Amino acid sequence: MRPRPTSPGPASRSSTCSPIRSTSLRTTSRSRRSGSKKPGTVAPDRSARRTTRSPTTTRPRRASAAAGGGSCASGTRRPGARPSLGDVPMPDQRGLTLACPGHFSDRVFDLWTGAVRPAGIDLQYLPMSPREAFRRLLRGEFPVGEMSLSTYVTSVAHDRARFVAIPAFPSRTFRHSAVYVRDAAGIEGPADLVGRRIGVPEYQMTAAVWVRGMLQHDHNVRASDVEWVTGGLQDSGRHSLEPVTVRGVNVVHEDQRSLDDLLLAGEIDAIVAPQAPPSFAAGSPAVRRLFPDYRSVEADYFRRTGLFPIMHTVVMDRSLYESQPWIAASLYEAFDRARANAIARLTEREPLSVSLPWINDEVAQTVEVMGPNFWPYGLEPNEPVLEALCGYLVEQGICDRRVAARDLFAPTVLELAGTRSL
Repeated sequence: MRPRPTSPGPASRSSTCSPIRSTSLRTTSRSRRSGSKKPGTVAPDRSARRTTRSPTTTRPRRASAAAGGGSCASGTRRPGARPSLGDVPMPDQRGLTLACPGHFSDRVFDLWTGAVRPAGIDLQYLPMSPREAFRRLLRGEFPVGEMSLSTYVTSVAHDRARFVAIPAFPSRTFRHSAVYVRDAAGIEGPADLVGRRIGVPEYQMTAAVWVRGMLQHDHNVRASDVEWVTGGLQDSGRHSLEPVTVRGVNVVHEDQRSLDDLLLAGEIDAIVAPQAPPSFAAGSPAVRRLFPDYRSVEADYFRRTGLFPIMHTVVMDRSLYESQPWIAASLYEAFDRARANAIARLTEREPLSVSLPWINDEVAQTVEVMGPNFWPYGLEPNEPVLEALCGYLVEQGICDRRVAARDLFAPTVLELAGTRSL
């Protein structure tokens, strides 16, 4: 396996795309002639391509479908396999190069190695932290990439969306484990959070939206029942990725000290955060989880609600989508195939594909609670989850109007429902 690549600096490259032999997927002649600049896209020089690629994005030789890669651009199909964009003849299957930032996981592993390729696109998957990916996408450095779901939905609700999403969800996590309390604060259960001060890195971050939704709908603790303190978890000075005005909720910002320092000093009573506070990670007896047996609580939550919280989605620049709408469907097919390959690898019993001795038992327990399709992509199986989040954003004063889940995603991707369930 190659070393993990580092992310490149800001990109400013031109994009072109070879013609696609399908009227529904054909890129416009105007966009081909214009050579318009798109950050993170490359019009490849085929004569020198392999010798000029940056070492930070060098990838191993791409695996073929016959070798188990499951390429979406193979142009051939196994008997009985579902139709896909890979069935469309493509004279040049590397006509468009896109750089795509996102966090590294088994669900994107085949995109990173190139074992799965979007039809008509040479995708350069660039692993980096989620916050860095979000920030650089919002700065316009990349045309596609992983994005905070709440940030994206909020931009749609406020009619200022610069992106359009595809229903691929590389990050999802139950969040009962993300609530930490000061042991001396006398908080024994969720109801004891009423009237308290709770720290959160960003009020509108997706993890916090899910926690507040759970507190309101399961424990009758509303966002307005709490004073929220935003700031850096470990270091002071953190600010929101995007400015947000919150209605009907008391939110204050701390710029001088970290949330962990405030918790230990008794100036806040709890923290909601995706990562554990440093004091908790170091084993301090002064901090504990609100839900110590969070796994059983989260399993019960899923059984009752059917919600497996979505944290991130995949977005593309709206102007790129409008000029070449076929790209969204091609990307979705590839992300979904990479996800399916990852789930299939989890069930390989011998030899173990994951470095956990009891991974088979872990998978069996997960399937028992959530069923075999426990990490689905597409709109249809995720619509209740998406609708819940869209409702929470309104309840918590972040959005003025509720967005319908279907309105979040590229129409060209939703049109694939004619050949398979989305």
